[in-house]
Amino acid sequence: MDDGCPANPVRGLISVNWTRHAVAQNRTMNAAPHAIEFDAALMARYDVPAPRYTSYPTAPQFHAGFGEPELRGAILASNKASPHKPLSLYVHVPFCWSPCFYCGCTRVITRDARKADQYLDYLRREVAMTARLFNGRR
Repeated sequence: MDDGCPANPVRGLISVNWTRHAVAQNRTMNAAPHAIEFDAALMARYDVPAPRYTSYPTAPQFHAGFGEPELRGAILASNKASPHKPLSLYVHVPFCWSPCFYCGCTRVITRDARKADQYLDYLRREVAMTARLFNGRR
């Protein structure tokens, strides 16, 4: 019988048991868990050094000697070398509802979505200015 309460909604490092009442009240999985059980063996298995997520290029590669002229030159050289190669783009939007304590990214913790408005306006302008430099087929 499906009563809307999953038997084991989370697989992995933790097991969460949701109360039927919480799921029924909220009709979502965003309800507070009844109990959290940590799997010590699984935690030990993944308790190993690993690379931290970072940006690319990495921070040491940024320096005062690389400015707008160098960026324009690198973009134009990339267009010439790989005119049909697709581009990928990562954009960090540093506004979060709550902190993730494992995160090392620059961020602003706020529940006011309007705080991002000026940042997003500047981001749109920057994308528009830079996009003109790239080959349109990319």
